[in-house]
Amino acid sequence: MIRRFAGKTGAWLTAFALLLGGIRVQASSSGFAKPGSEKEMAASAAQAVSGSSSAEPAAGENAEAMLNGKSWKDMVLVLDGRLLKLPFPYSSISGDWSFDLADYGYDKGYVLNPGDKVVGTIELKNPKYDKIRCMAGFMNTGEGIRQIEETDIWSLTIDASSTDVRPDLMLPGGITWGSTADEVLSVCGQPEEEPYVAEDLGYTVYNWFPDFQYKMKLTVYDDGGLKALTLENYAGK
Repeated sequence: MIRRFAGKTGAWLTAFALLLGGIRVQASSSGFAKPGSEKEMAASAAQAVSGSSSAEPAAGENAEAMLNGKSWKDMVLVLDGRLLKLPFPYSSISGDWSFDLADYGYDKGYVLNPGDKVVGTIELKNPKYDKIRCMAGFMNTGEGIRQIEETDIWSLTIDASSTDVRPDLMLPGGITWGSTADEVLSVCGQPEEEPYVAEDLGYTVYNWFPDFQYKMKLTVYDDGGLKALTLENYAGK
């Protein structure tokens, strides 16, 4: 399947989306990712991830202070006291949120070539929040071939609609779990796309995707406010 994305200049960029063993990959011009051997995986895991880190530890500061002056287009959020900016290294949250490649048929590892993406189909699990549905998309923003665990998260979905046991979370403007539609819209403005209203289920989905660069989706319930969100950085920076 071929997907096209419109850049800021209006030029169409083409990427191939492949379904491989349950992992959807968008391949760069450098070629397609191939599973690595166990030896390669162990060797790669021993190496430090190169490149600049966009995950910013912020211990001792409160979420509102961390997000001061930011907007949602900055692709930032505070998750359990840590400020994250998409794309951010998976290693910055891997101690709490993990996944098993064997679940996708790759028990010997999986590598991404520079520029390759896996769309948001990898489920991250945290034993503290076993009812939370957290999905991530990975991207190799570096120059060399890397194991997927060594790459960055460019797409993140957190769905807490089935539980009240959830991680601390805040977006710019003070948006957090339980924020009402009025509170969300006062911060983010009306999206260009018509919201999806599920009247029978009592929720509304708002989608912002200006210039096909930065995407945010918020699911707001009539009773309970914000319960799910997605952030995706198509700009790659």
